[in-house]
Amino acid sequence: MPDLKPLERQIRILQQFTLKKELTVDFLFELFERSVSKRTIQRDLIALTAANVPLNEKRGAHGQIHWSLNPNYLKFIPMTLGVDEVISSLLLKRLGNIFRNTPIAEDISELDKKLKQLITDDILSAGDDLQNLEPFFSSLQFGYIDYSDCGEQLRKFLYAAINKKICSVVYKAAYSEKPKRYLIMPYSLLLHRGAFYGIVYQPNHRSYIHLLIHRIQKIDVLDKSFRRDPDFKLEEFISTALGVWHEKPEKVRIKFFPDVANRIAERIWQKDQKIEKQDDGSIILELNVAVSYELVAWILRWGSFAEVLSPVKLVDMVRSEVKNLNKIYSG
Repeated sequence: MPDLKPLERQIRILQQFTLKKELTVDFLFELFERSVSKRTIQRDLIALTAANVPLNEKRGAHGQIHWSLNPNYLKFIPMTLGVDEVISSLLLKRLGNIFRNTPIAEDISELDKKLKQLITDDILSAGDDLQNLEPFFSSLQFGYIDYSDCGEQLRKFLYAAINKKICSVVYKAAYSEKPKRYLIMPYSLLLHRGAFYGIVYQPNHRSYIHLLIHRIQKIDVLDKSFRRDPDFKLEEFISTALGVWHEKPEKVRIKFFPDVANRIAERIWQKDQKIEKQDDGSIILELNVAVSYELVAWILRWGSFAEVLSPVKLVDMVRSEVKNLNKIYSG
């Protein structure tokens, strides 16, 4: 740690009081990486008291003094960022690329500027690499949606969900020729394969549905509030499918041959999944999920290295899709 001036040390001591109710000289000695003597730290604490900072002393075990003060006293002193926190903020900025060319991207940029004000000179002097993670981290995305024309829909949906406001939306489904207007109760925003889905409660159907945000042509946030179902849990809602289609889950068993068995086994496809290892090196993956064409597409992704064992309905769906593919490519 570089040499700190007395004022810099004392500010950092005050900042530590925002994290801990009590501090000791031994703790601060380690915080300053033993580069400042305990006697000097003791003088810093006395100097703060002399500057009318209301420090309190309490003797603990072995006569060690525990220092504390009213937490409200420090509200005007900003916390600084450490190296790990700086890296975390930069990772957030990189992951926020999905919002490019939207008002949310501008908000993230403003947040980044404010965070940079909390970076200390010693961290800045560590090098330019810390300020730019582009060569070291990125996220691979393909088939994603360009939200530059529907950033306002994203912002309004999030606002309505957080504030529990009913919305009127004009929505054009992929299978519909004309858009339709109806009321929704926004619950959650879900990012799936490069697209944002709004999980909403639809009063007319008395059920939860998902809407692709980029297909919402207009969204009006109404003054009328709704009561969110306390039993609704997003993680539970999406855990019953390998995608966004929400249907009653069924027990599914799929055999994966040795060529891909390790790749399947090393990942979590569903929190309640079960894996049975076979003598020939293959595995049987058991899931409790909705049987849908999203599931069929995922199975076909593994080509001839995957075989559906049950249920029969899923076997028939995969067989039908393979037959259709054969018609297309047989010529």
